[in-house]
Amino acid sequence: MEIIPLMTFILGILAMEGRPLRLADIYKKMRGRKVSKPTVYRQLQKLVAKGIISQKDEEYILVQGGHLPIMATDFARISKLKPILHDAEKGLRLTVYTPEDAKLDFDRDAIKSDLKKVIEIYLSNLDSSLDEIFTSETLREETLKKLIGVKFVVVASFDGTDFSTLTSEETDEFTRKRKTVLNLLAETKKGITIQELSNKLKLNVLQVRQVVDPVLASGFAKMDESGKIKLTVEIRPNA
Repeated sequence: MEIIPLMTFILGILAMEGRPLRLADIYKKMRGRKVSKPTVYRQLQKLVAKGIISQKDEEYILVQGGHLPIMATDFARISKLKPILHDAEKGLRLTVYTPEDAKLDFDRDAIKSDLKKVIEIYLSNLDSSLDEIFTSETLREETLKKLIGVKFVVVASFDGTDFSTLTSEETDEFTRKRKTVLNLLAETKKGITIQELSNKLKLNVLQVRQVVDPVLASGFAKMDESGKIKLTVEIRPNA
């Protein structure tokens, strides 16, 4: 999908990986896009300058949360999919995507019916009068006016866990927790384990990793063989 900006695609790759990547690693994941390695490097430097990612030696990692990385991740995922079902009804265009190498045998009519149910629920939550879109033979002018310009996309992916994670809506909380972690690390010389942080922050282990991993990747802290995290720089605890 060449229509996805290169910078967004790179950001999506870093967000999906969740670990430091070298230029060569990122370039390998750009298969299907006609782009040179120097071009990818220039885009990475722009992201660094914007403060969205950080660079240590030859590695890059995402350092800024929020809506942008989530959207970039979804765009990167979509770019690896192919459309397998398309339907247009009552002015709405419905498309289902699946992995490029997937071989599926499914009931198209059943999927279309289920999609309509999901859309009806979503639209009726936006405005109760919009639940008539598939049930009415003709749509009222008032309904049409509300529908014009409405766009929404559902992107489904499995990350291998059933634990809840911090979402984009919790970005402020995410930032506060990271500051708390830095303060806790500054107060101790012995170090703190992931589980201890989980208890102190009242987050599950996966959420703690979301908070701590960027700190580790940035070099402000490191984890020793016993699993204890210690600061590598001096930080004064906030009063």
